Amino acid sequence: VQVMNLSFSATAASPVIQAAIQEAIHDGIVVVAAAGNDGGSTAVYPASLPGVLGAGAVDGTQTGFPRAPYSNYDPAPGIIQNADVAAPGTSLFTTFPGGGQIWATATGTSFSTPLIAGEAALLAQLQQTGAAGRKLIENTANPAITGDAHGELGHGMVNVESALRSASPSLLSWLHW
Repeated sequence: VQVMNLSFSATAASPVIQAAIQEAIHDGIVVVAAAGNDGGSTAVYPASLPGVLGAGAVDGTQTGFPRAPYSNYDPAPGIIQNADVAAPGTSLFTTFPGGGQIWATATGTSFSTPLIAGEAALLAQLQQTGAAGRKLIENTANPAITGDAHGELGHGMVNVESALRSASPSLLSWLHW
């Protein structure tokens, strides 16, 4: 395992989950966790744990990808608590078990989390794992998010192309997005 996707949040840290996450981080696993859907800045877990890449949400159905109104955010610029980075999380088309449906749209930071985990998995293929992979995701994120003028979504919206190009410019010279 090189990447863990944790699409859940709680208002209190579980000692068992916290210990498992710290062990995973120590072992070089990138841990990505949902920032929560309360539209506030109160700490949620496991996103607020040290070393965890908290996943906020932007609304990809709106021009400029504004911060999604339901997405938890950080209490102040430069104080990253819940959302280290963000990804689209509104009206995403996904598999949907139950009710006779196979596909449906879904909304929430639980759906932005796997997009960020997917970026971490692509970086792992380029030997960018653990803290190095996490830092690459943070350092290549785009901080210019409409509706996030105060920097409440950490480093900003993920930029997969920039992260991949930074991880291996020569390997990805053929990439023309």
